[in-house]
Amino acid sequence: MRFAAAVLAFGLFWLLPGASSARASTVFAFEGELDWREGSLGLALRGEGLPLLVLEARGLGSSRLSLDGDIRHMKAGGYDLAGRLALDLILDKDTGTESRLTGRLSGYDMMVNSFPVRDLRAVFVVRGKQLDLEEFSCGVLSAKGTIDLAENSTEGFFVELLPVELEHVCRIAGLGSGLPLAGVTGTVAANLQVSGALRVPRIQGRLSAANGSFGALFYDSIGLQFVGTYPQLELLESLVVPAGRAGVRISGRLDFSDWHNLGAQAARLRRSPVVSEERDRRGWVLQRMQTEDNSVTELKYLLLKDDRGDASAFLGIQKSIGF
Repeated sequence: MRFAAAVLAFGLFWLLPGASSARASTVFAFEGELDWREGSLGLALRGEGLPLLVLEARGLGSSRLSLDGDIRHMKAGGYDLAGRLALDLILDKDTGTESRLTGRLSGYDMMVNSFPVRDLRAVFVVRGKQLDLEEFSCGVLSAKGTIDLAENSTEGFFVELLPVELEHVCRIAGLGSGLPLAGVTGTVAANLQVSGALRVPRIQGRLSAANGSFGALFYDSIGLQFVGTYPQLELLESLVVPAGRAGVRISGRLDFSDWHNLGAQAARLRRSPVVSEERDRRGWVLQRMQTEDNSVTELKYLLLKDDRGDASAFLGIQKSIGF
């Protein structure tokens, strides 16, 4: 029975994210007990003598399988994962020619890269070669969509990030080695649409950040629109409003696989001032200050044209009072 458990565990390891890159250099040991009569399995996956995953399964050989896992700092897909997982799988063969597998996943006390995240919940259905993720939520992150398991691709997968501290996102994503997180503050939110092959997905979406800093940049707001094949993304007419200054439109390409040089990449982006235009005038905001009573004071440069086409330039201060 231990041999059968080892075979099953080896198959599980082969499917783990990031396992393909680790097979040549990482050795794991397995041990466990399999009881076919009771339909149960107890399994422990070890690395360097320490338990990485403790798995208990019930309902083997039946149409309903329950799995309970205790993850202890397992490396997968470049992430350090820890926490408790519970998975219920129900197989329904009475839906025509194709079977239907329904899964419900719950996660508790989860940590990603040693940073705590909120409880995890997911509901998915597998029909033939198609996986429908009907629900996924983990704190402020949610997702849904369809994946073609045969092609390992998707025609539409949607991800939403509700407003959250930017530093938390960077830590969970494992960016601490490439970014000075002590200088990363503010709140961030995002909406993404993913399509194409999952190994090189095409991503388009929007990201907004407010009231924070990114290294030496202190900002009132950042609004990014982007599209591209990850990790190469193109910024499209995005807007950055530095704290107390006029907004700047930015565009260009960023390589998100090179976090160590992200600051240098940002410095090379194309920049242009935000200009307000009407039929007979153009205006530039040179300096901007907002107070706690919501009033805004701006230093403006205006270029006006009269009916004969002659231009006049003005430098002035405009104050708007909020109610």
